[in-house]
Amino acid sequence: MMEKPLIVRAMMSADWHSAFVQVSQAQFEESAGRLGLTASPGVWDIKTPDKIAWATVRKVCLRNAAASIDPGLAAAWWLLGADPAGPGWRTPEGYRIYSQVLVTLARAIDDDPSLLGDDKFCEAVNGWKFLAQAGSDGEQDLIVAAQQHGAFFKLDRNALLSWAQMRAREGA
Repeated sequence: MMEKPLIVRAMMSADWHSAFVQVSQAQFEESAGRLGLTASPGVWDIKTPDKIAWATVRKVCLRNAAASIDPGLAAAWWLLGADPAGPGWRTPEGYRIYSQVLVTLARAIDDDPSLLGDDKFCEAVNGWKFLAQAGSDGEQDLIVAAQQHGAFFKLDRNALLSWAQMRAREGA
């Protein structure tokens, strides 16, 4: 069985912090590999302050995305750094980030349509599509927000596959 892309695994995490830990570990393993070192995979215990400023967290994620050589790793960082603001307040950079996230998700589905067999995955994709259009209503944990918003949509795997195929070609 093929391993799911990092962006898919991050999107399906329990919350933003869990996704951050997962993507940070992947970053460490990728960096160690480039240096010819062996990184032992395992569970990291990354502690973040309860009241860390969201703007600071976004900057770290976006800096990591921009510096990443691996497009899959960069996309996972974009996912974590996405702007929770609604379209009326979103910057051009915020729109570009959502576009990058959606194109990467579309490519993952286009490459492996069996991902659509998971209801929770389909809901999360619908949630990210919703967030790109409407914002998160103040929720900063976009992993949780996407899963919650996506649960309100009727699951139509054929529509998601068609969207993914079209979006993956647009982003090519």
